[in-house]
Amino acid sequence: MSNSDQAVIETAKAHQECVEDDIRVLGTGVRVRLRPVSPSLIAEVTARVEFPPVPVFHNPDKGRDEENPNDPRYLADCDAARNAQGMAAMDAMAMFGIELVDPVPDDGWDRKLAFLGIEFDHDDPVAREFYYIKHVAMSMEDFALLQDVSGVTEDGVARAQRSFRRDKRRARHNRAPAEA
Repeated sequence: MSNSDQAVIETAKAHQECVEDDIRVLGTGVRVRLRPVSPSLIAEVTARVEFPPVPVFHNPDKGRDEENPNDPRYLADCDAARNAQGMAAMDAMAMFGIELVDPVPDDGWDRKLAFLGIEFDHDDPVAREFYYIKHVAMSMEDFALLQDVSGVTEDGVARAQRSFRRDKRRARHNRAPAEA
């Protein structure tokens, strides 16, 4: 083994030991390791949220159909879609950015969620861990810490959301107009 290979291996081992020792205690008392989350993953999950089509009305003065982006229901639906994008980003960060140090407890937290109407497949270990992290382990302060670890800022998320909306609008405007 060459000296450079040995140096790389020793550096990797030292980094792994640091990562293994980088245990944090969340505000809820749960011990975790925080991992950066890929921006492409966050972009992927937020892009899956569908925005409503812009409503169209017939303008009799102009004798044609026109979009009405100021329609109150449309604006409310866009707000709901932005909220869904934010939740999707938070879910991706919780699922991929938090590694539990200890096993998911069996202390009744899942029955309490069921009582609140939050159902999931209790036999699926991935779903069980995700719902535990999302609804029990993380506090709002912990989410802010996870955003910092991932390098995600509110401004960056807002920019990404605007770019997705722009791309979808461009795609709508680039379609052939409907026959009148």
